[in-house]
Amino acid sequence: SVETIPSWRASHFHNPLVLCVKATIDEMIKGAEVMAEKLNQAKGPVTLLYPSKGFDDFDKEVGGVFYDPEGHAAFLRVLREKVRPAIQIVELDMHINDQAFAERVVAVFDKMMQK
Repeated sequence: SVETIPSWRASHFHNPLVLCVKATIDEMIKGAEVMAEKLNQAKGPVTLLYPSKGFDDFDKEVGGVFYDPEGHAAFLRVLREKVRPAIQIVELDMHINDQAFAERVVAVFDKMMQK
């Protein structure tokens, strides 16, 4: 319930049924550690495209209630530290919902499928 969310947690009512709660930097770091662990288990080539301007609609510079450049930097730093050297991380100066990001994902996927 809403009463159990500490007041210091950033939150946003998406609609009457959905309350979104912003991850803390510590939670983002933990998420990056879990993601790195899973990426490191991949048997084939791995390329991770990282949208530095945000992961979802609430996480954008203009109007994003959860926009968090410090959290993004911590997440990316931990990913870079924890993934094995063969994993390519490509930081893109765009938002995950940008058309250009989708086009880049498709281009990287197509290139990987041709190998």
